[in-house]
Amino acid sequence: SIYNGWQKVSKQLNLWLYHRKYRQMFAVPTACFWNFDQDFKYYKQIGVREIYAESEYSDLGGMMHPNAFYDLHIYLALKMMDDPTQDARLLINDFMEKYYGPAAESMKAYASYLEKRMAEEKRPIGTVPEDNLEYLDKEFLCTINKLLNQAMKQAGNNEVYKKRIALEYVPLDFSAAKMWDRIPGLQQGLKMSLEQLLCRLEIN
Repeated sequence: SIYNGWQKVSKQLNLWLYHRKYRQMFAVPTACFWNFDQDFKYYKQIGVREIYAESEYSDLGGMMHPNAFYDLHIYLALKMMDDPTQDARLLINDFMEKYYGPAAESMKAYASYLEKRMAEEKRPIGTVPEDNLEYLDKEFLCTINKLLNQAMKQAGNNEVYKKRIALEYVPLDFSAAKMWDRIPGLQQGLKMSLEQLLCRLEIN
């Protein structure tokens, strides 16, 4: 790999990573934290000393938009940088339990479903315009919406948990709004009008 080549010509190997896609058309539910376990263990194996990872939430210029599970992404990256020998799956589970409380199982289900659907994409996701992603279909958007609605109910009256869950509506609602006229039956599947969707997006 390119890293092995750098090992031969450098006394100290440092990395500058990009943990998100830049120049997005609009926000889409996407994530890459599932790769951290393998990635950071490999970095340790080849002797990486320092890592600088760019992973902004969004920007004011409209080039970067929110991704899914941003807080988990940052938490896991920092934990694996601190000690790459840890089991990332255990860290993810611990985060979900503590961060979402009684809604943890629904949020885990969302994360698992997102991972599954992203893996089905035939092309590298970073090379595909957002409105051409194959997994961004009615089933995907409606399933996520159902899981997030379920999580909201499970959070009960706990406003802290509900605020954290509400952040996950943002990339979903951006995508649904952008694809509204291209996906037949989306209004019926989401059980809300475009006006209601945009109102929820603005609130969150």
